[in-house]
Amino acid sequence: MERRAWSTVAAVLVMGSLAGCASNTNDAAGTPSPTSSAEADSNRQACIDFGNTSLELGTLITEGSDDMGQAAWRSRLDVVPDRFDKAYVQADGQIADRMNETIENLPDNLGSLALEADDYSSDIRRVYNACDAEGHPVDNFATLE
Repeated sequence: MERRAWSTVAAVLVMGSLAGCASNTNDAAGTPSPTSSAEADSNRQACIDFGNTSLELGTLITEGSDDMGQAAWRSRLDVVPDRFDKAYVQADGQIADRMNETIENLPDNLGSLALEADDYSSDIRRVYNACDAEGHPVDNFATLE
């Protein structure tokens, strides 16, 4: 798609400075129970990787293919679902659930993502919120609005 078509889509970075890294989940009775260190570490890394992938995708969509050519742009778009998936398989609990929803809602043609920017942005915010709620440091997530 031409650059001017993408110029109307702005990547909005949701920057999170997440303090208080207490990693707790609630058991079935709603009583807080500590999250294992391994689970917390995998969720933290999953959040970072997912955020970085959302930032890359936002950049690809907003900048379009003019600077790199259609084939290179398409090639970079094609690996995004796999990068999201690699983050998802590291995650547990609510973070994994929200990452999975985001992946399932991605259009088959990521080049058309700007047409579904509101839904995509909502999904990304939900992942960010889950990461934030578990106290994981996330440098950034990018939505399209």
